[in-house]
Amino acid sequence: MSRFQVDVDLGNPGQLLACCGLLEAADRAWRDRAFVTGHFDGGRFCIEAPGNISAVVEWLRQASVKNVQQKPQKRARGSNSALAEYDYSGSGDDPAVLCWPDGSEWRLNSWSGEDFGRTRIKTFAGQMKGPKVVAHLLDWMGSLEVDTPHLFDLGYEGNASVFGFDARKGRAALDVGFSQDALGISGQDFPAVELFAAIGLQGFRPRQDGDALVLGVWQQPLPVELARAAAGCAFTPPGLRRFRFRLLGRKERSGVAGAPNDQYKAFTRAQEIFGREGEEIEDD
Repeated sequence: MSRFQVDVDLGNPGQLLACCGLLEAADRAWRDRAFVTGHFDGGRFCIEAPGNISAVVEWLRQASVKNVQQKPQKRARGSNSALAEYDYSGSGDDPAVLCWPDGSEWRLNSWSGEDFGRTRIKTFAGQMKGPKVVAHLLDWMGSLEVDTPHLFDLGYEGNASVFGFDARKGRAALDVGFSQDALGISGQDFPAVELFAAIGLQGFRPRQDGDALVLGVWQQPLPVELARAAAGCAFTPPGLRRFRFRLLGRKERSGVAGAPNDQYKAFTRAQEIFGREGEEIEDD
């Protein structure tokens, strides 16, 4: 067994969920070989597993996304690398089904209409389609040097769609003071955060607290089953920290109350809460 770790911004809900997804993927990759555990250690997330981050990503990239067809490659603006384009004829509400050469499958459906009985967190609308987004993210991951503690800060300037789990992507024109699209400026995406957050939401569900969400951050090494319960605040191991955040329309997040057609959503910064009264700790 070895340990690998990634740096995490505890105020970024997308990164918190991505830590959960990294543990979920590592457990699934090595379930038949080893007892995989994960925990938060200050500003890092640590996983005990037989391999490293690169091995987890390589295992994921062996999978194809069911019913997603690859188109001829083209070069992304400002990039020397060729990125694949994809077609998907189904609904944007469909799940993404990962299929491995050995016949195994993994159904990612946290945003879809199948997601009955669980908190549904959907950040996108319109023409975006979940299976196509997952295919893009898997492709992007192959362009990054992933075996680094700075995995979640690896950005990519491109125009492919993402879920918007990372609030750094969710900046609207009202946030920055001008329209980046109108000026032809590509925003920076963080594919590792987007991919692993989508995976994390399969089993790690934040607890609903009114119009907010609360995610538990555990300090002791836990297997994925107990870690899911700790993240949902259903299980309280010693030293569990809780972080509250909201999922707002991007216009609303910028201060436009009641904005019409505000279907694309982004997470607010997460604030740590403590005590029975849930008093907020000021975010530095």
